[in-house]
Amino acid sequence: MSPTHTGALLWQRTPKIPTDLFSLTYGSLLTELLKDPTLTISQLHTHLHRMGHNIGLRCMDEVLAKSMVHKLDVPHCRTVIDTAECVAKIGFKFYLNITCEVSNITDKGFSLIFHDNPLSTYVELPRTEEGSDKDYSMLQYSRIYCGVIDGSMESVGWKVRSEFVRDILWGDEENEVRVDVFGREGVEIGEEYQDSD
Repeated sequence: MSPTHTGALLWQRTPKIPTDLFSLTYGSLLTELLKDPTLTISQLHTHLHRMGHNIGLRCMDEVLAKSMVHKLDVPHCRTVIDTAECVAKIGFKFYLNITCEVSNITDKGFSLIFHDNPLSTYVELPRTEEGSDKDYSMLQYSRIYCGVIDGSMESVGWKVRSEFVRDILWGDEENEVRVDVFGREGVEIGEEYQDSD
């Protein structure tokens, strides 16, 4: 079964919250963080990334558990391409009902491209006020996604770093998250569990 089909089936079989509630709740969280005069945009990005990372560490467990319950096939994440496909076709579909494409694949990373973003449905980036030291023009509003990607890939042994490179809120035509891959974690597997070639 293809990752796209697996993601769609998981989405159909899982209870959901309304997209509006999800996007408005996230917007409220960000609004409160932006009101903190001591928090810089860079610190906000770090904070959102850390929150997403903690979520991502648990996401892979849930995907695997739900796929076992529903007897769905989730491909092994042995290569960068396999892992990218799982994140894009299963993870984004399962959690957000987003159609996400993988592009710019190299052995050093890949890009995830998507048009729909439920987090930014009702969002317009604030203007930078005169005299303010906060420049909102490059605010990574959905930065939490980068943390989720990093955390979920870390949970299956990949060392990565994700970054928004294009965002519809910045005036781009689509959203693009670049995922740079730095290798695999040094996880030792017993001989009895290793694939025999």
